[in-house]
Amino acid sequence: DPRTMLQACDAALLIGDNALFFDHAGAGLEKIDLGAEWTRLTALPFVWAFWAGRSRVLSPAHVSDLIEARDHGVRSSDAIADEYCGPERATTGRAYLREHIRYSLGEREHAGLQRYYELAVRHGLIEVMRPLMWYHVADLKPR
Repeated sequence: DPRTMLQACDAALLIGDNALFFDHAGAGLEKIDLGAEWTRLTALPFVWAFWAGRSRVLSPAHVSDLIEARDHGVRSSDAIADEYCGPERATTGRAYLREHIRYSLGEREHAGLQRYYELAVRHGLIEVMRPLMWYHVADLKPR
């Protein structure tokens, strides 16, 4: 609960539903969007999540299944938001799923991930950066 957390802490990192539905302005709090800050600093989009798998483990059928699941979810996003969020929050949930989530990664998202990992190495968060490989929908082979 953000309100309880902020009684004992100077700041809070909110993700998920707490971030989406918390009325920070109504609580008199400043909101800093970490994705917007990343974009401001790097001029690249921030990738919050992605599907990943080792090239020797994921088969073309696995990748096809993931793509099919994604496409079904995108087609059903309004129904998903309505069911999950309920009538009071469905409009916010629909807008979030339609306008704030990208369901595929393009060149700019690839560049953003590359930059993220480069900075993670520079700042000692990871020891080494391995080359990033991408599955192409057309041939379902790693690039």
